Amino acid sequence: MIKKLTLALLMGIAGIYSSYSQEISANEVDIPLSPNAEKAAQKGQLFNGGSYWNSDMTQLYNFFLYRDKKNGLMFLEVTTDDSGEVISSIEEPYNESSLTQFPNIGAEPMLTDSKVPDNLAGKEFGYFQKTVLAGKPKLNIGKFENRYYNDLWAGYKFKKDDQIQLDDKFWPFVSFALQGEGVDNQNYQTRRMNRFLRALDGNTDYIPLDGKAFIAGLMASSEPQYISGVYDMSSKTWDNQVITNLESAPVGITYSQTPYGVLALVSQGTKDDSDLMAIRMDPQGNILKQIRLPFAEGPKKRPTVDVKIMDAGNSQFIIAPFYPDGLNKKPSIAIYKVEDDLVFAKQIFNTDIEAKLQIPAGSKAKIKDLNVASVENITQLSNGDYMLSFANQQAPVSTVILQLSPQGDLKKAYLTEEIEGDNNEPVRLIGKNPIHLPSEIFEVNGTVFALIRSVPAELEQGIHTSREDFGSVLKITTVRMDEVMAEARIFKIDPQSMKISSSYDFDDHLVVGTIPYLTTPSGKLIFKTVDPKKGARKQLILH
Repeated sequence: MIKKLTLALLMGIAGIYSSYSQEISANEVDIPLSPNAEKAAQKGQLFNGGSYWNSDMTQLYNFFLYRDKKNGLMFLEVTTDDSGEVISSIEEPYNESSLTQFPNIGAEPMLTDSKVPDNLAGKEFGYFQKTVLAGKPKLNIGKFENRYYNDLWAGYKFKKDDQIQLDDKFWPFVSFALQGEGVDNQNYQTRRMNRFLRALDGNTDYIPLDGKAFIAGLMASSEPQYISGVYDMSSKTWDNQVITNLESAPVGITYSQTPYGVLALVSQGTKDDSDLMAIRMDPQGNILKQIRLPFAEGPKKRPTVDVKIMDAGNSQFIIAPFYPDGLNKKPSIAIYKVEDDLVFAKQIFNTDIEAKLQIPAGSKAKIKDLNVASVENITQLSNGDYMLSFANQQAPVSTVILQLSPQGDLKKAYLTEEIEGDNNEPVRLIGKNPIHLPSEIFEVNGTVFALIRSVPAELEQGIHTSREDFGSVLKITTVRMDEVMAEARIFKIDPQSMKISSSYDFDDHLVVGTIPYLTTPSGKLIFKTVDPKKGARKQLILH
């Protein structure tokens, strides 16, 4: 009897650990550098300008810049094929004409002696201070100043010059410049992204004082009312104002800009966030739908206020952890799919995750180590399934990936091991602690990849690139430095067999770039890497 029990136990344990038939393999190719470029690389002063496909995706242009004492800013371009083999290289003093030979690529204005991009030049901007007394919004006013990193332009910082108080009485929880009126959020990546991925500091939504803003929030009135609409920042008047009566005072939690307008999440509970509601609004602030969200039946099944609104496919998802076994223990996930109305609401309990768990072969990750969940992203696959990832906020910073059916039911869970020493705490000392970057979950030719990254403590924030989308289709408009360097590991998941590979680690190399990979038409991944000790640059082709 004991032998049978032991055999059954061993079979159960074996079922948890994944045996993937097609592990990740890689080819490594050196990127040749001139003596001067190599000296700059050894000093950590050879900067990555990104990698860009030619029109038929047969050649890859790899850009680097460095500053030479004699010749000033130097431009190095190395052309490789889709297998990483070097075809040619160019090295010359950098000027605007350096990029004219590359189609659909333009120089960042700050690298061509222009003062600032047109949508920021000479303009005053403001942002609302959300916490205000008596409901009178305060508007902080100022201008953008340039930030430099080793004499290369790195983005902007906002210098506050003044503060004014509006006469209207409301709390502007939602406020952002209408498209075309403010900071170009797409090219300059200003809002609701990891702080490493944008040209502007902070999570602030900046609004030009001669433009118009979308505003929504709680009215400062004796009755529970919600105000929304379009506000003219110049005249301080409403172009469109909508006041909606509610059952109780709505407290703003988070919001997201959407193809149809805005999705705002509010709580109508005064003592806790037990009564969640999603408010769909069009671009003029008109209320399209008020959507009640379930799961308010008790404190242990209630989604926490750490709620994310994310897009996947043509839908929005409201995702939050909850803790049925007590706060910060064994996180579970609540997920709501919203379109014109609530499509589904699901609770995925920790016990469900554990029952359907796959752990990569050789991993030391343990489900019992999960404590505080930080939701990172959701991706829709070509077969209609969804991949939802969350990371442990406290050590060890393991990442959980949930494979959900189109109806939101859990099909499989995957647990990946942390990068040693990673730190995902919400408050960290920059320069003293590593910084966990949100996982990247993406699909290439039917195979799903999960990229986990951590920025070492000793690395500076770096300077970054503008990109309009990920993967094989690249619509580039500007080139900027992109020096996000991180330790990394990557996993391969087969969504059909629901198996995960063992980890491919990048050993002593750091992956480089805000989005550190490109995909080839054949489905290979091309990563640019750097040896942090020697400064050597390489390409890794994963398949």
